[in-house]
Amino acid sequence: MVLHTRTAWLRAVAPVAVLALTLTACGDKKDASDAKDGARHDKASSPDSRAKPENEAPDPDKLDGLKSGHGKTRQFVEGGKKVTYEIAVQGVESELAAQARDLVRDPKDAKGLLADTVFVKYTLKGGGEVKGLPHVADNITVSSDGRPNTPPANAPKGLHGCEDPAGIGTWKSGQSHVLCHISLSPAAAKITEVRWAAKGDKDPLFWKFVNTG
Repeated sequence: MVLHTRTAWLRAVAPVAVLALTLTACGDKKDASDAKDGARHDKASSPDSRAKPENEAPDPDKLDGLKSGHGKTRQFVEGGKKVTYEIAVQGVESELAAQARDLVRDPKDAKGLLADTVFVKYTLKGGGEVKGLPHVADNITVSSDGRPNTPPANAPKGLHGCEDPAGIGTWKSGQSHVLCHISLSPAAAKITEVRWAAKGDKDPLFWKFVNTG
């Protein structure tokens, strides 16, 4: 598996493989074989971005937003009652066209696209148990270079390190779950932004990542 970096964060609940994806910034130069289908990219984050020459990647240490693995609490209505979650994006794993083809109706549409998997750790901090299907993860949006990513045409299968919301059952206070968001982005994009905001929220949480692959 060929790893690139998008300047990543890390996922506390995820296995070591994902931690490597989110935390490791690979400084080694990549040869042309990295661009083949099936190669993976990682995305990295950091806190006030400044303009860079068009051919130069932004400095991840100059990006605004929350740092990788860091989060904040937000109230959210689940099952008719307000509960409090801590929300922290742990990392983004990106796969080239070979995997993206599984998410589009026509494999030709996958050309030049990455399939981005955003790993988000949600911790229930207060408000009581959440029973049934939780909806807190429905409020994630992802954009690349300021343009919204494209939702997949086909539902992804077997995402390593991602929990199924339908399988949580009863979510008890203090428990954490890693839920994922899948979208398609242009492979040439330089910055990926992940946001969480409930309806009417004027202060969204956001994380930014640089494509250094």
